[in-house]
Amino acid sequence: MTNRRCILRGAAVAAAGSLTGCMGQLEELVGSATSGDRTLGDVASYEGVEVIPDKYVLADSAERVYANNQNNISSAEGATYIFTHLEVSHNGDSAQKFPSSRTPDTIDLVYDGERVSESMRNDATQSYIVGGKRLTTYGHAKQEAGAVGEVYPGKTVDGWVFHEIASNFDPPKLELRIVWNQQMVGDEGETTHKWTYTSDAEVSIENVEGDGTEISI
Repeated sequence: MTNRRCILRGAAVAAAGSLTGCMGQLEELVGSATSGDRTLGDVASYEGVEVIPDKYVLADSAERVYANNQNNISSAEGATYIFTHLEVSHNGDSAQKFPSSRTPDTIDLVYDGERVSESMRNDATQSYIVGGKRLTTYGHAKQEAGAVGEVYPGKTVDGWVFHEIASNFDPPKLELRIVWNQQMVGDEGETTHKWTYTSDAEVSIENVEGDGTEISI
């Protein structure tokens, strides 16, 4: 009888351990699908591609630079421009795509659950000049680095994404989101990485000289 109890007890322990292992794997999979615990400065990785949005600059006006011309722009009354610095590196072992402002891997700015206007981010802007400093757009940096399509390990792109938001925004309500493998219908197969903004991540334009102007390959 004693031996039988021991055998049953051992089987129960083994089953519990196996179940715990399965639950742990399930939690890991669920956690990787949507992660909202990051703040600016934290790294996220997807299939070997690492992303770090590390700081942002606010400005009421800027010069918008295209290939053949440029023009001055000013934010609407009660609004401000926000430039977020983004560095993307491929440290994996196979060809991958870097995120973009378009599907299937989309970069979005979301405030209090609502997507921030995207009317000025899918154009041919190469850079913005703010306070005399040139901020190369992330999209143009990708083009210059030859990273629009599939890229191989060792490539890094560094640039800025641009949006206009209410000037009295509350940083903890603002999120940068990257949706990997975005689907046209439903979200099965998608992975979403989120970064919350903080007041500490805001920097003065005087302190970002060189950022967004260099591309290392």
